[in-house]
Amino acid sequence: MAAGDIWLSRFQHIGTSSTTTTDAPWLVTPFGRTFSEDRIELSRKDRTANARLVIDIINTKRKFTLDYSLINGDDLDELIWYYDSQQNHFLLYLTIEYTDTRIESYEVIMAPVSMERALVTGNGLWSGVGIEFEEI
Repeated sequence: MAAGDIWLSRFQHIGTSSTTTTDAPWLVTPFGRTFSEDRIELSRKDRTANARLVIDIINTKRKFTLDYSLINGDDLDELIWYYDSQQNHFLLYLTIEYTDTRIESYEVIMAPVSMERALVTGNGLWSGVGIEFEEI
């Protein structure tokens, strides 16, 4: 494990990287990847009788985005496998190693993968791949 590593799993633990579609945690490939993290504020807004705006912040959650300029077909298949596993009511965990001493794990929902085929050979090379995860 190293700072910057991102793991995806169906369980809340990390270990050795999976190269097949198993239940072992999978080290999300870092090649060609950009990673962004945003905070989503869950709030309720309303106006009082004198028209003053009142906002109740209920909670904040995180939204993670992985964008790939290029990704090979095998790594893309692994991501799609995780997306499909949600349909069977499996929870996904995104584990991010921010630094050597700070590792955070989040229970997430994965959005459908957007992709564009860049090269047709073997399992292919894909570009413009975007993956979004939202914390539950």
